[in-house]
Amino acid sequence: MKPINNLLNSACRLTHPALGTILVRFAIIGLSLIAGVLTARLLGPDGRGQYFQVIAIAGLVAQFSNFGLTSSNIFYVAQDCERSWPMLVNSILLSCFVLIFTAVSIFCFGTILEAFFGMPAYLLWFIPVICAGSLLLSLVSSVMAGNEKFFIMNLWQFGNSIIVVLGMLTIGWIISTPAIFLLVVSFAACISAITGIFVLKPKYSPFQPDFVLFKMGIKYSFRAYFAIFIGFLLPRIGILIIGGSHGTHELGQYSIAVQIFDVIAVLPGSVALVLLPRLVKSSSDKWSVTKVSLWVTMGGILLISIILVVFGKSLIEAIFGEEFSPSYSVVICLLPGIIAYAAISILSQYIVSSDFPLKLVAIWSFGFLITLLTALNLVPKLGADGAAMAQSVGLLFILVGVSYFVYLKHRNNYL
Repeated sequence: MKPINNLLNSACRLTHPALGTILVRFAIIGLSLIAGVLTARLLGPDGRGQYFQVIAIAGLVAQFSNFGLTSSNIFYVAQDCERSWPMLVNSILLSCFVLIFTAVSIFCFGTILEAFFGMPAYLLWFIPVICAGSLLLSLVSSVMAGNEKFFIMNLWQFGNSIIVVLGMLTIGWIISTPAIFLLVVSFAACISAITGIFVLKPKYSPFQPDFVLFKMGIKYSFRAYFAIFIGFLLPRIGILIIGGSHGTHELGQYSIAVQIFDVIAVLPGSVALVLLPRLVKSSSDKWSVTKVSLWVTMGGILLISIILVVFGKSLIEAIFGEEFSPSYSVVICLLPGIIAYAAISILSQYIVSSDFPLKLVAIWSFGFLITLLTALNLVPKLGADGAAMAQSVGLLFILVGVSYFVYLKHRNNYL
């Protein structure tokens, strides 16, 4: 009876903050959806394609530049909250370096990048600001998560979404161009990042980096870095191929499916965010809590998937406009990958709660290679549908590998 009570207590302690995080995240989703509708209806497929391309490239650069510190921030802050401010200082300096480096790169190679991505040169200059702001946002969020300050984190991220939507409703509605919408996103990212730093900053703390802690973070997250970057890149790999072979119109259709993927990923992402620090601090019942989280998450994902299959086309046309109806087939092709991604997100937290094994990096690397090869074969023929199919194939491969890894780790108590 005692083990059952311990399991229920652990599940309740996890569910309460996870539920709060999920509710706020879905509120943020509502705001993000409004922003997506505005960009889709006011910019059309071509303008939406340009906007999405800049946002996606900035996100990729930010994810590549974080060196996996989002994981190590949670891990080390969960162990000792006194590390919060030094990690924030390190995060600020890293973001400033990325801002300068990206700006210099665009200055030197702007003409090449303009031809490669097929976008106006002036839009490239939004990438450094959005990239640095997004990087700092994610690093500050990880410190908040490590401290289990989920209410503050959720409120703060909700505020960021409010700024974006209000900016688009006022400025963007009057002057509807990709540059205006990107300007709003840049402003919101910078304001939110600065606000988050002031919220976490302790009194009378010197602005002094801790390079020892930075090296510890790099050492811990070196393996996680590649897996997390690949996980972020997988839904967006089609951007690099579609833009060159089919243009911004097809990219605009693909962007709707990717946004839906990101919306659904909030559910497993929120549960995983709450789950990891709990597993790091727990000495027992790790698998039991992970298993409860997995079943709850997958139940929600399967319900959402059924709704998408039945009502997806009507919802896309009603929300984004009839010109985006081809995105429905892209979403259907992406659906197996969405389901796989949800399971991977939860199972991976159980694996990395004590260490980040090299085998997990290998699994993600092979999955990425399969996705890339499949995309190179399918995208020229099928466009956005081919990119979505490739992503699903890669994520299903990763799920098989991660599930087998969990089986080996917990052979005697597997599902």
